[in-house]
Amino acid sequence: MYTISVDDRILVARLLQRMLTELDPEGSHLIAVTGKEALYLVESFPIDVALLDVDMPGMNGLELARRIQAIRPRVNIIFVTGYEQYSLKAFELYASGYLLKPVTEKNLAEALAHLRYPVVSYRPERDGSEEALSDGRLPDQLTSQKETEGALPQKDQRTFGERLQSLRVARGFSQKQLAELVFVDRSSIAHWEGNRRIPNVAMINRLARAFDVSVTMLMDGISLEEEKTKT
Repeated sequence: MYTISVDDRILVARLLQRMLTELDPEGSHLIAVTGKEALYLVESFPIDVALLDVDMPGMNGLELARRIQAIRPRVNIIFVTGYEQYSLKAFELYASGYLLKPVTEKNLAEALAHLRYPVVSYRPERDGSEEALSDGRLPDQLTSQKETEGALPQKDQRTFGERLQSLRVARGFSQKQLAELVFVDRSSIAHWEGNRRIPNVAMINRLARAFDVSVTMLMDGISLEEEKTKT
């Protein structure tokens, strides 16, 4: 199952992501902190369930839901908010659920069990047709709808920095977003991508989890000893 959790407070989005990972460990669970980021991910990934905060700056959750439904009519929308007064508007949009904060894993599991459009609970295998973005920035205008996931780095990317940057760009993360996902400063990401430093084993595991790949796939063909001789 592919999900996206959208909240302008990234810690809330991460909490939902963690709960979804516990409930569906084989799925892909993405996060976004703005409506623009969310729409890009919805176009780029076959999202099954979108958990949307209602009260967000700029594009609020209700408007975001309408735009998501225009892209993928069978996406299950679950609104997540601290305010009950939006419930009528939510169900006018044929939402699959309406959860009040703070969300519990039990309440989330109940919502997932009663989706308007039932989905398969496992993640399909990649077919090798994924396409990477040209850079790490969101495009000014959204691209045409794709059913693809970010491509994994090619074998000729021998340094860890090249592999890290390629995965980050393929997943559509900025350096700042990746830094927030793995709880480091943005400068650390820049140092790693520039091969000026190498993360420790615990951080490599954290990066693999952020990219939703195995450590083996992240490190395939890369020797950390070779890296150290260059820095």
